[in-house]
Amino acid sequence: MAERFVARRRRDLADALAEEARAEDAHDARLGHVDAARSSLTRAHAEREVIERHFERWRTERKKLAERRED
Repeated sequence: MAERFVARRRRDLADALAEEARAEDAHDARLGHVDAARSSLTRAHAEREVIERHFERWRTERKKLAERRED
């Protein structure tokens, strides 16, 4: 009877360890998705900044050109 109890407890422990490993794998997978999304968002912010700088330069040049035409 004691041997069955020990065997059952070992089996329960093995099941718990397997479940913990699956949970860690799932967590790592989610972290991978989060990191990918964070990277994509960072890239999008950088691209937006480049575009905004471009149009700001364009507006400034157009304004200077208009001022030169007025003079």
